[in-house]
Amino acid sequence: MNPVFKKGSTSDTKNYRPISITCLCCRNMERIIKAQMMQYLRRHNLITKRQHGFLPKRSTCSNLIESLIDWMIYLRVRKVVNVVYIDFPKAFDSVSRGKRLGKLESYGINGKALVWIRAFLSGCTQTVTVHIGNSSSPPVKVLSCVPQGIVLGPTLFLLFINEIVECLDPIKVSPKLYADDIKLYTEFTTDQELNDLDLALSRFVQCDQAWQLPIAEKKCRPTVQQLSTSFKSAPVANYVHTYRLYTIPYHKSRLLFSKHI
Repeated sequence: MNPVFKKGSTSDTKNYRPISITCLCCRNMERIIKAQMMQYLRRHNLITKRQHGFLPKRSTCSNLIESLIDWMIYLRVRKVVNVVYIDFPKAFDSVSRGKRLGKLESYGINGKALVWIRAFLSGCTQTVTVHIGNSSSPPVKVLSCVPQGIVLGPTLFLLFINEIVECLDPIKVSPKLYADDIKLYTEFTTDQELNDLDLALSRFVQCDQAWQLPIAEKKCRPTVQQLSTSFKSAPVANYVHTYRLYTIPYHKSRLLFSKHI
């Protein structure tokens, strides 16, 4: 295992991301299985088009461009847009082992492929080697259900989080995902439409509890970004409304665009 520093204090071991280093034979086998899995998933349109992470021709740029296009369309017809952001702490490490394999089966990935993946991810141990003195730590059992650094890791995680957008149907809220980073936005012109984002956040809490994928309450920026062309163009632009994620309130910030947008 190669511990990669993420942020914070360098003396705190929790601030390092454990990157697994597997043998060449395993990585080649993973590449073969991943290629076949992605071909199968694309052929049957099983991965949501809202997902922009770890996919070909998808990136943070495509995520942002699609969002901006939607926002510009809403603003041109004098609607107001509210945007909130959701994140999951240590998402790869939080995936339930049994539910992860069950997810693969639900997508039709079974037989020898499922047996190989189950065997590959079971009973793994990690060892940290220090280059100074060439010493190694005792082997420790891997508790993470999707080890970071393996070839199949991102694909397995995308399948696990893939159906989270389905909990929003038929709410009038648009989700955009980049792996575990989620952006929710909705357009509105009446007070009644403000409830859509409230309901979406409530559904996310229910999914969080069902799939054991905790939401980073403190990490989620507690601010609703409100986009509008002018305060006169939308009668609810100055509304008094507080969204909540669990018990943490989201506070409103306002971005005012030109009337000529």
